[in-house]
Parts: sequence; C-alpha cells; structure tokens
Amino acid sequence: MQEKQYFWVNQNIEVADLEEKAYYKTIVQEVLPDSISIAIPMKSGNYFLPEDGSMIKGCFVFDEALYVFETRVIDRLSGDIIPLIKLDKPQRLYRRQRRNYYRHPIFLSMDYKLLQDNDDTKKWYRTKTINIGGGGIKFINDKSFLIGTEMKIRLYLTRSDSQLNEIIEAESRVVRVAPSSTKGYKHSVSIMFTNIQERQRDRIISFIFLSMKDKVR
Repeated sequence: MQEKQYFWVNQNIEVADLEEKAYYKTIVQEVLPDSISIAIPMKSGNYFLPEDGSMIKGCFVFDEALYVFETRVIDRLSGDIIPLIKLDKPQRLYRRQRRNYYRHPIFLSMDYKLLQDNDDTKKWYRTKTINIGGGGIKFINDKSFLIGTEMKIRLYLTRSDSQLNEIIEAESRVVRVAPSSTKGYKHSVSIMFTNIQERQRDRIISFIFLSMKDKVR
C-alpha cells in the first residue's frame, strides 16, 4: 500500500515562529525523504527569515482538513532562481477530524426559508449555526422540521479581522433533527447542501481554514 504524501512541490503552506500569531505564506519548492525546501515566506510585503536551527510551526489544508506541525530550520539556500529555506521534513502532523467534509464548530448568523411549492415570497427566518462544513450545516432553532424538508439558506461568513466577509446562498435538505443542548433553543437541525456553487463551497472551506488556524496560534 502506497504511503500518503502530505508534502509536494508547489504546495501552499503557512509558517510562523512558535511564539508568534502571524503566519506567513510560502510555497514548497523541493521535497526530499528527510527535508523540504520552501520559498521565503511573506505576509503583507514582510519576510519571515527564521534563524538556522530554530523551531517553527506550520499549517496547511489537505483533503478538507487542517494539518499543523512543528519543525526545525536546517539552512538557508540560494536556490537556482529564488532563495529557499530548508526544513526538517515534519514527522508528526496533527489533523483535525473530518467526516466527508470537516464540520467546524462556530456560531454564525444564518437565514432560512422553506422551498415548498417554489414560493419565492416565503418569509426568511434568522437563526444561528452550531457548526458548518463544505457539505452542510447544523443550526439551532425553536421550530422542528420533518426529515427531507427542503430549504434555502443564507450563511453569513464574518470574521472580526474582515479577512473574509461573504454571504453564502445554497439549497439544502434536512437530514437530522435532535433536541438542542444550547440554552434557549429546542432543536438542533442538520442540513445537507443539495445545490451549491463550488466557488461558494470553497469559500466555506477557506473560512473554516482561517478560523481553525486562529485556534492553533
């Protein structure tokens, strides 16, 4: 059985000093059995130049999950075209659990309306999510729904640093209803996307990646 490869040439990753919150973007330029080489990491025009022998942290998205790692800086290289930083190839990767699409626990504003009879005049109702993912959402609500109920949703992706602020619209179907453990709400409702643009799905995944990265800082 072939071993899964987590690093490859032209892969986008982000790295940072162990004690810092700011991550810098870079691209993997070379992958060897015991090391990887990356381009000089940058953020808003600033370079990250770790010292030889220092420890840094990094993260990347693979298969809709966030992986984080720590590694040692081996050397700075001139490279054939651009300067490179050579790192020990990380031996331990910490992965966030996923099921089809990873569900990220977060409270966000969401609107929904039922799609019965194709009536575009139906009222929108405001609620909050419990978790979100590329495949669907779980939200809290006082009203219960029958399994299979179809609805249109508007999900408001909002971050305090304004890195991403977008409204996602999709059609969905109720797949599970359970008692809510959130005070003030009777039900938790799980929905699966049935009609969503892949660009918007990618925006949800990008939002999750940024939110998870904040948590590992």
